[in-house]
Amino acid sequence: MEEQSMKDRDESDRGFEIIEDVEAAVPAVGGQDGRWKLLVVDDDEAVHSVTRIALSDFEYADRGLQLLHAYSGAEAKALLREHEDIALMLLDVVMESDEAGLEGARFVREELDNPYIRLVLRTGQPGLAPERDVVTRYDINDYKHKTELTRDRLFTVLYTSLSSYRQLRRLQWQTRVLDRSRAESARIAHAASHQIKAPLLSIRRFTELMRKRYADKLDPDGRALVDLAMECVDDMNGLMADLATLTAADGDDIRFQPVSADDLLHWSIRKLAARGFDTSGIISRAPLPTLQGEHGRLLELFGQVLENALKFRGDSPARVQITATAVGAEWDIRVTDAGVGIPDEAREQVFDAFSVAHDGSQPVGNGIGLAIARKIVQQHGGSIRAEPAPGGQGTSIVMRLPGEQSDVARFSARSLNPPA
Repeated sequence: MEEQSMKDRDESDRGFEIIEDVEAAVPAVGGQDGRWKLLVVDDDEAVHSVTRIALSDFEYADRGLQLLHAYSGAEAKALLREHEDIALMLLDVVMESDEAGLEGARFVREELDNPYIRLVLRTGQPGLAPERDVVTRYDINDYKHKTELTRDRLFTVLYTSLSSYRQLRRLQWQTRVLDRSRAESARIAHAASHQIKAPLLSIRRFTELMRKRYADKLDPDGRALVDLAMECVDDMNGLMADLATLTAADGDDIRFQPVSADDLLHWSIRKLAARGFDTSGIISRAPLPTLQGEHGRLLELFGQVLENALKFRGDSPARVQITATAVGAEWDIRVTDAGVGIPDEAREQVFDAFSVAHDGSQPVGNGIGLAIARKIVQQHGGSIRAEPAPGGQGTSIVMRLPGEQSDVARFSARSLNPPA
């Protein structure tokens, strides 16, 4: 048994990376000898020649350039498929067609789904590609007339573009490392939970057996102690379940879709009632709005906040009110209890893991529920705060979440591949 535990611990430790120098940890991104890859796309050989001469001694971050040349939009697409680590593309607009260059830009952003490569249009016929229109429609990073691209200005364009590209790739790598670390933490937490639950189950079974076998031999104090031991085991099981939920909240990217807050409230109440909570005092000023987010995580969010409100009520009957207020394209969902309230100095820390509030004189819960709530809200691009309830008695937990018309999904984290 001890040998198996040692093996489990060794496996749990495997996979951690300690990165003290992020800059050194980011792999070099580039072509041969670590040079930056620059794709020149133009149907005029003279443009290629001039570019080659003008950039012959160019360096950025102690690395030179590897130039790739395409003379049509079709050739550019072939090179883009072959070289995934192109940093910058200098792109003519009019080649085999009036919009061949624009089609190349669309190909990069939409078909290749590549947000990293810097796209610079340089055109000799600006009337065919109005600057404001193409920059916004095709996610172009810069737009230059060929006549204005002197050697010095070309240097500036490359320097700023490569700086931006490097920052994006560094962020991509750091995000990947962070995601891997989170996944590893979740795996270790799951393994630890499994290791702890097994002995807890044995303790509970032995305690139940002792209560049945020796019921007639235990005095009231003895029976109370046995019941207390079983409650402690149940509390520990609840804590392990909440820890698993907290680590699982670091999972995949949010898949945004319309979600009815009324439905979330309905199913949260049903789940709490099934667990023995008195939900008769939960009141909603219907209808609640349609939110945007992932249904399962938002259901967990509503459940955690409502459970917190039901627990944090002192000796008074449970009374919880849910209201919604529009804030631009977002909604403030306010869950208000009539409990003992939260001191001003504790309103921030109640969202920290293991920050246990007190219901009068006794601690309530395990301090995980609102930490889970904060993590889920933040994943949806929102915020959460605690305020005194209107009238001064109780607490309001206010969750700001994206509404149906919010564009938060457009800016949600995408799945990132490691740098080439």
